[in-house]
Amino acid sequence: MFREPTLNDFLDNLRWHLNKASRNAVHAVNACRAQLASSGRLQSSAEIIMVFDAVRNEFDAGIETAFGELKRTIKRTTLDRIDLRDATVSCLENFRLEMEALTRADQYRSLAAQAVDERLMAFDQHLAFAIRQFDTGFFDPDEPERPNVSNSINIGTMTGSAIQQGSSAATQSVQFNLNIDEAKAAAAAFESAIRTAQLPQKQLDEVTADLHTIAAQLSKASPSVAILQEAGRSLRNIVEGVTAGLATPGVVAAAPALWSALGLG
Repeated sequence: MFREPTLNDFLDNLRWHLNKASRNAVHAVNACRAQLASSGRLQSSAEIIMVFDAVRNEFDAGIETAFGELKRTIKRTTLDRIDLRDATVSCLENFRLEMEALTRADQYRSLAAQAVDERLMAFDQHLAFAIRQFDTGFFDPDEPERPNVSNSINIGTMTGSAIQQGSSAATQSVQFNLNIDEAKAAAAAFESAIRTAQLPQKQLDEVTADLHTIAAQLSKASPSVAILQEAGRSLRNIVEGVTAGLATPGVVAAAPALWSALGLG
C-alpha cells in the first residue's frame, strides 16, 4: 500500500459493486419482458411478479455486497467506522431508489396497485432490516470480489469532475471547497420549501432522513464531503422523481442552490 485510502476511495468501490447489480437487474428485467412478449403476457400479473422478483434478487445481492465491502474496509483501514457506515447507508438508499425505478412500478398500478405498493414497501423494509442486522452484528456478510481494473470509462452524468489518462507524468486534481455557512443556509431554505410541497409520507420520510444526515455533517468541525454529497444525490433523486404538481416553485428554486452548495452542480 503506497497511499492511505480515503472515504471517496471506499465509495468508488461501493458504487462499482452497486452499478454492477443495477446492470444485472436491467438485463434480468429485459429478459423477463422478452419472454413474456413472446407468449403475449405483457402488462399482466405475471409480468409484475417476474419483473419485481428479478430486480429484488439483484437488490438483495447488492445490499449484501455493500455490507461485505463495508466490513472489509472497517477491518483493513483506519477510516472512521461511523463515517463508513453512514456513507454506505446513504449509497444504499440511492441504490434502493434506482432499483425501484427499474421496476417501472407506475405502469402496473392500473393492474394491481396494492400488489405493486406491497412489493415496493418490501424493498424499503428489507434495506431497513439489513441495516439493523448489520449494526447489531447479526448480519455478517462475506467480503465481495475486488473491482476489475479497466481502461474503459463509461460516463452517465458528470459534474465538477476531471478525467485524464494515467501515465508516469500525469496528474489529476478535482477540488470542491465546502462553504459550511452557505450549505447550512441552502439546506434550511430547501427544508422550508419542501414543507409546502405536500409530498406523500414515504417521500417526506426519505427527504427528512437525508436532511438530517446533511445537518449532522454540517454540525461537525470537519464535515465529510463524501457523505454530504451522497445525501445530496439521494435528495436530488427524490425531487426528480416526484410529479410536477408536487414540485412547488419554492422547491424548484431552493433545490439547485442546495445541489450547488454541496458541489453537485
